[in-house]
Amino acid sequence: MKKWERMGCVFKAENQQTWMESHSQVPCPILLEDRIRVFFATRKKIENSDYFESNTGFFDLDRKDLTRIINISERPVINLGNNGTFSQHGISPSHVICEKEKINLYFGGWSRQSDTPYEIAIGLACSKDNGLTFEKFGDDPIINRDLHEPFGVNSVWIDYHKDEWRMLYSGVLAWSNLSTPKPSAKYLLFCASSTDGKKWYRSGDAILPSKPDDCQCVPTVITCGGINHLWYSHRKGSDYRNALGGYTISYATSEDFTHWKPSDRLSFTHSESGFDSQMVCYPAVIQVDGVLFLFYCGNGFGKEGIGIAKLVDSEIL
Repeated sequence: MKKWERMGCVFKAENQQTWMESHSQVPCPILLEDRIRVFFATRKKIENSDYFESNTGFFDLDRKDLTRIINISERPVINLGNNGTFSQHGISPSHVICEKEKINLYFGGWSRQSDTPYEIAIGLACSKDNGLTFEKFGDDPIINRDLHEPFGVNSVWIDYHKDEWRMLYSGVLAWSNLSTPKPSAKYLLFCASSTDGKKWYRSGDAILPSKPDDCQCVPTVITCGGINHLWYSHRKGSDYRNALGGYTISYATSEDFTHWKPSDRLSFTHSESGFDSQMVCYPAVIQVDGVLFLFYCGNGFGKEGIGIAKLVDSEIL
């Protein structure tokens, strides 16, 4: 039986730093020489306000023992945007690529809106010190809302394959329940291609079948033996803050990166109790010394922490 073996909650933001008050969201791990560096988004309440700001930091795990934290960032790795820019109110990691002597971070930039809770677009930043600090390529996003996704882009996965960059991304298609305290965004997964990793061609065609009430986001891909293996967050479009309609992690495969076939074979759902009993979301799969590990967020969209699971009894690798 192919399955994921839970290793438990490895990190929970709870005032380790002044800017790290709550939530550990969207883990983005990279493999360094002796450690796994996991970038994540966290929240801090703005003084004398009902609002929060979101910053990106990291924690390091021992490469030989992924349950042991050996370091936590003292400050955010990237500054929020200036007033009026797309990343003014928050930055969350989306995908990290190691390239020669630098690390490229594709990140979600958040700005609050008056008629909808937020708008989000994708920016790009670069680090030359193993991810301790990042510099943005500019104040503008490189992937923004367009004709097909009119309300924004909230997560990406990117790699370089056969002389071109390829991307899976989650496009925001609509908002609902705007007259309620908890409006809901509708988003699905799409694909795009690029020659330089900055300017992208987007077809506007969703890559997976969906029902009217489906939402899909945060794709993560491992390619082995000519097969692309995709995991992504999946929930109902409304009433999703509970175990019945909340996030689970779905799975699909593709040979050409365009046509994807969903499967329950390696999906991942919430546990019976504990920090991930209501939802599991925002997956990131990484290969470490011949083993696949799944990083994910637990209850409350990561308020209860980040967990790890190990893939066992599988022929993927």
